[in-house]
Amino acid sequence: MSTSTADSTLHGDEKAGSFRTAPACTSTSTADSTKYGEKIAPSGSLGVAIVHATSASSDDILSWTCEDPRESQLFNSWGVQYRFETAANVNGKSVTTLWRMIRPNKEDRVAKFEWSSSGGLGRITIGKNIAPMADLVRVDSSIQGARAFQGPDGSTYRWRPSTTNTDILLQDSNRDVIAFFRPTKRTRYQIGDVYGELHFLRNAGAGTVMHPPMMDAVTVTAMLYQFCTARNL
Repeated sequence: MSTSTADSTLHGDEKAGSFRTAPACTSTSTADSTKYGEKIAPSGSLGVAIVHATSASSDDILSWTCEDPRESQLFNSWGVQYRFETAANVNGKSVTTLWRMIRPNKEDRVAKFEWSSSGGLGRITIGKNIAPMADLVRVDSSIQGARAFQGPDGSTYRWRPSTTNTDILLQDSNRDVIAFFRPTKRTRYQIGDVYGELHFLRNAGAGTVMHPPMMDAVTVTAMLYQFCTARNL
């Protein structure tokens, strides 16, 4: 395996298959999923934000279990689509693996997170690439609470808090919102207790947010963003 600590680009596993979505999914918040797909004016800008109406279909929403995202599942009506599992390695360090369902009873590994000995950010392996986790949640000082990363297409993306509610928005380099994480009240499902939802706006921006490996990149960085926020990193 080759290593690349300087390159923070997210690359998908060459064996990755297509992500399977459902024709329907029960969402805990359906009333406010059409306002995104917008360009938000930068902090301090006097310009007016340009809004492009983009609707999030119910099958593009993944319910996210568990308060600790390192041991959690993302699912829709097809079942679990992504799964984070964490265990200690032979050196006693925590290692989290992200799995993606490619077909029934078949998963591919998306990423391996090797946490530091103190439990903080360590390094991540995606495909054949190894990089510091910090490269995927770089502080963007232009907006409070924003974190940036380089996507699989080489473009810069950033997670940032919404200015109007508790959503965490993912913007592309043109400031179009292409996905968002929405915290929710704890809701019990057979798969597990849900604490949030990951919404994908499939037609927003370049229209590739639900294409591997971009969808994997969104899931990886959404987890790291939550981890950093919870620990004030």
